[in-house]
Amino acid sequence: MKKYGWKTTLCTAIAVMGMTLGATLTAWAGQWHYDGPENWKWWYQHDDGSYPVSNWEQIDGELYHFDENGYLDIGYYYDDDRNLYCYLSEEDGANLGKLIKNNQSWTFGYTASDGFIWGYYPMKAGDDQNSPLLLINEGEMITGAPDWYVQAFDAIAFHPYPSDGMSGFYGSCPKTNVMEAQLPADWRTQCPLPFMNELVMGALDAFYPRGDDSLYYTYEWNVSEDNVLHVTTSWE
Repeated sequence: MKKYGWKTTLCTAIAVMGMTLGATLTAWAGQWHYDGPENWKWWYQHDDGSYPVSNWEQIDGELYHFDENGYLDIGYYYDDDRNLYCYLSEEDGANLGKLIKNNQSWTFGYTASDGFIWGYYPMKAGDDQNSPLLLINEGEMITGAPDWYVQAFDAIAFHPYPSDGMSGFYGSCPKTNVMEAQLPADWRTQCPLPFMNELVMGALDAFYPRGDDSLYYTYEWNVSEDNVLHVTTSWE
């Protein structure tokens, strides 16, 4: 399974539901077990001794997803079967791991009633930095993305070609490039993690399509504690 997001790795004191090291919690037709110390290290055991692995499970009327080791998935999660993002609560306590179903609205997408996230794919209307940025969702185009989002897109999209003997407008540059863009402190609220990944992918694909074998590259990105987006491309 491909995950977009993270699992909190700090040991957390969890009072609600009695989630403490070595604890168990009885649920319908089974028991919760906590291995710790990470707050997501809960697993669920059926009465017959089996436990869910790499799948969804409805427990006490709530939907949870368990990873390949049988532990709770939390945070943003990509469901390969449904080809959709979903959000599993990271809130310590009784809500930990539950599929969120709240119709929360975001600038670049929204959460459906079943908890799955729909997002927009960014692209340029033209092939220069002065072209407006379009956000597309199932054929619908909208404009008016915030300045910081446009600037981040441009900082990534207009990075140079690799210096492997190629020449042209951009000149030469290292085969490994690092692009940076300042994000606002509340970027996660404006553009949750899956949509930030769409921003990075959309910007990289805008002028250097990954389908072009002559320009194939890999990439990775992260956001620092001071909210600076770092994108690294490695050209093959």
